Amino acid sequence: MTARCSVIQGLFGDHLEAFISDFQAGSERNPFSTWLILPTERLVQHVRDELSRKDVPFIPSRICTMKGFCRSYFEEHRTTTRELTEAESRLLLTQILSDNREVLPLFFVRDRPLPGTIENLQEFIRVITARNVSFPECLGDLQGEKSEQIARIISAYRNRLKELDLVDPDTLIEWTILHLGKEGATPHRQIFVYGLFRPLPLEEDLLSHLRERSESFTCFIPSGADPAIFSGTLDWTGSIDTGSSFQLPPSTSSFLTGIFSSPGPIDIGESIRLDTFPSHSAELQAIAKEICLLNEDGVPLSDISVAFPELQDELYRITEVFSDFGIRWNSRVTPKLSRFPVIRFLVGIIGLVVNRYPREEVISFLNSPYMHGPSRKGFLLLDPSEVDLVSRHACVESGRNEWRDRLEYLASSIANGSERRYHGISQDSAGRVRDGILRLFDTLEGLEGRRSMQDFVREYRGFLDRYHLPNLPSASGNQERFSDERIFGIFRERLESLRHNPFLPEGRKVTTDVFLRMVNILIDEPVGDPDPEGGGVSVIGIREAIHLHLPVLFICGLVEGVVPRLTTRLPFTNSLENARMGTRSLAEILHEQEYYFIAALLSSPRVYLSAPLAEGSTPLLTSAFFERVRMVCHPKGWSSTGQDTGCCSRSLAAVTAGERIAEGLVCQASDRLDPLQSIDDLVARINTERYYRKGTCDSIYEGMLSADETIAAALAERFSPEGVYSATSLETYAQCPFRFFIGNILRLEDLPDGEQNLSPADRGSAVHDILSTFYRRWLAAGQGHITPASIETATSLMQEIAREELDRHHFESPLWEATCLQMKGSPHAGPGYLERFLTKEAEAEDSPLVPSHFEFSFGMDPSGTDDPASVEEAVALTSSDGCEQLRIRGRIDRIDISPEGLFLIYDYKTGRGHPKIKDIEEGKALQLPLYLLAFEALSEKRGVAAGYYQIRKEVRRDLLLCDEQARCLVASRTKVTPDIAALITRSCDFAIGYIRRIRAGAFPFPADEHCPNSYCEFRRICRFDPYRVSDLGEES
Repeated sequence: MTARCSVIQGLFGDHLEAFISDFQAGSERNPFSTWLILPTERLVQHVRDELSRKDVPFIPSRICTMKGFCRSYFEEHRTTTRELTEAESRLLLTQILSDNREVLPLFFVRDRPLPGTIENLQEFIRVITARNVSFPECLGDLQGEKSEQIARIISAYRNRLKELDLVDPDTLIEWTILHLGKEGATPHRQIFVYGLFRPLPLEEDLLSHLRERSESFTCFIPSGADPAIFSGTLDWTGSIDTGSSFQLPPSTSSFLTGIFSSPGPIDIGESIRLDTFPSHSAELQAIAKEICLLNEDGVPLSDISVAFPELQDELYRITEVFSDFGIRWNSRVTPKLSRFPVIRFLVGIIGLVVNRYPREEVISFLNSPYMHGPSRKGFLLLDPSEVDLVSRHACVESGRNEWRDRLEYLASSIANGSERRYHGISQDSAGRVRDGILRLFDTLEGLEGRRSMQDFVREYRGFLDRYHLPNLPSASGNQERFSDERIFGIFRERLESLRHNPFLPEGRKVTTDVFLRMVNILIDEPVGDPDPEGGGVSVIGIREAIHLHLPVLFICGLVEGVVPRLTTRLPFTNSLENARMGTRSLAEILHEQEYYFIAALLSSPRVYLSAPLAEGSTPLLTSAFFERVRMVCHPKGWSSTGQDTGCCSRSLAAVTAGERIAEGLVCQASDRLDPLQSIDDLVARINTERYYRKGTCDSIYEGMLSADETIAAALAERFSPEGVYSATSLETYAQCPFRFFIGNILRLEDLPDGEQNLSPADRGSAVHDILSTFYRRWLAAGQGHITPASIETATSLMQEIAREELDRHHFESPLWEATCLQMKGSPHAGPGYLERFLTKEAEAEDSPLVPSHFEFSFGMDPSGTDDPASVEEAVALTSSDGCEQLRIRGRIDRIDISPEGLFLIYDYKTGRGHPKIKDIEEGKALQLPLYLLAFEALSEKRGVAAGYYQIRKEVRRDLLLCDEQARCLVASRTKVTPDIAALITRSCDFAIGYIRRIRAGAFPFPADEHCPNSYCEFRRICRFDPYRVSDLGEES
């Protein structure tokens, strides 16, 4: 059949009405064999809506895209063949990779496909199919193991499609071409093709077949001033584009088609406006403001469109901002199922099994709101907070056996009265958690091991049904389009498709990991059909604007790397292989994106262009397209710039009102407030907030408890003059009274970190125990000072003691191994800090000061690691005026004594840094001076020095307090402390003063503007936390 072929040229959108009219006339005569083929689904819907509004009878399937034509033709002419969805295609590819894992080593790591492999394979197959590429033959001498494995996958995939009598979205065109070419295929009367851009080779083949098998074939080809973009061969039309058959009219639209090649400026009048914004959110808020202004000026929301380069990625932000501004909107693009919290919860259940029950994932699962329904039984009775605390103390990381063993060890340790204290838990709580967690693992056992896909689906759904998961809100009153109930229903439907999928043979056993990958493929698809009601602002992709007539159009997100997105290389290939395969060049891709950008500019008489300048802290460059419009057209900025439009947004209205009140413009804030909120109430709240964040501490919420008589009486009794006080706790009060209040009065504690490693405090205790044990055994063996001659023997003893101490801890992790290596060292890593400690000790071999007491305690309950000379009685110290006494207790890490009765004390430090002499002078560091006074009172010896022994990567001694006599007793150069006796006595006065304030209930924040201790365990609940500070110029 020889078709009558007509080629019409014009600007974007030209002659569309004529094509619709001709289609209407043709369909009246031959409704089933008259087709109108359009480039986008958006344009298809627009034309259908227009005909429906005019009450014109037509068959909707006959107005379609090229893919839509193939799909309709397929449905009308197929016998048993079925089309796969995109998700099913990926499932089939996943199955093929799994079945051929042994011969596809390049695509697997540890028996798992490399991330993105399935998506990349799907893209690769799509491109070579659409471009009629003969792969791998096209590579010639570049063929190798990689191309062979890719070809094996493609061949297996296509063979499997044939075996199962299936087509996918890419082979659907091939099927249509093949069927059109058969003898007896029904010819078509009229084919109208409107506005396609450079069809791909396979699409050209389809169009040529349609032209050859139709009585009339009419096509419209957009033209423009830029020959690089708009010229080209039109073989599929049966004619050749000479570029001279159409003369562009002298209009702004015509000139804009040459915007990328125009040598001079283009006068656009007021048709295009352009602006930049600090961030993506600020850009979208500006668009929402402008939409509100347009709507106030009488522009219906339905006349406004907003175009994004990558719409799927912006749906969440659009929902958030447009909802805040009260803007109704619609889009043909729907969010992926994986974006919904209820789906992440459901898929996380399978992830628990695959990832071997990581502690944090288990806690997150138990804490989920989708867990807590009215029916609670079995593991649902677990208290997530209790599980969190117990598992932290047990140092659980992951693994069913590790959970069991560590929880059992913890329970037995508590039962046996372990010397380690487990704050906040008991033997009962440890047992409850152990039994509940093991019940959880038992209920999930059906998802472990190797099973058929059908069994996995059955076990998984059985688990959800048995425990009524997920717990969803009542359906009544919840009519949201994407309600949890509807999303869960879609998930169940897709899950059920795994059970009945023809290319997943029943009985074929797979791992839980494969099951999870299959489920993840299913939830990576969009939710479904677009909102049937529509209405409001149209949110579209930039390419959807082509040929439309939009009254107002915003084109946003114009940043480099996104518009244009220049990616020429196919997955798995290099540039040379790409060239051999004949894929598109960089110039072709650029011209295609220029084409669609020009089409968007011409689709509306009122266009707003915008670009964000940053993504978080990362600067962004504006798109070359954006800059081209700026350079050639010189557009103005947006009309809303500088206008007060905060009333459109609830959140911006609140910010604006707050800013005006802060500036003292109280009356001008009233029009920005919620009608139910008064100015007086808001000002009072702002003042209250500001006062309690920045003002003087004077309330019970800031640790000032003196006004409460009951509390004051309890404090006076607990901290009476006869009480015994810890030097460490008084030092905490000196540095931060509020920290003392939280830790010592409220007795709150930070959660254990839960790592299979020593906490900083436990690491310090271990080092203290190792060093004290070492010196006791060393001295008991008749040894004296450590010398270069005895250091080898000392090292051997130290390593033995370190092994004994560290073997008491049942940790198995790389972090624990690193900690042990830091302490003990190795032949490869060099000496650890215990060995470096001995080297430092050998430097003092000539000192008359001999290490004599270790972990010497006074006023404390006896401990097995305390020095034998320790005393249980507290030591009474007297103030400088002799009027008050302080009874003190403590534990001195080490005391070195000379034959003349002079002594020096050391406090071991394994953390970062230690107090300085300035801290002692200001009364913020009390341990050293108080310990000197205490041991002098107990021993009748005289203290001549005190300092810190830092034991970390660098081992060093720092003497902070040192009198004249000490200079000849210590090996290192030491600065004499001026008037040391007065400084020590003043420290005692400071301590007595702190007790008075404690007794009076004064626990204020420090006067500093910033927290004095960045490692404080309570930093997240104090006003110095930057996330809790909200003032001008500060974080909120």
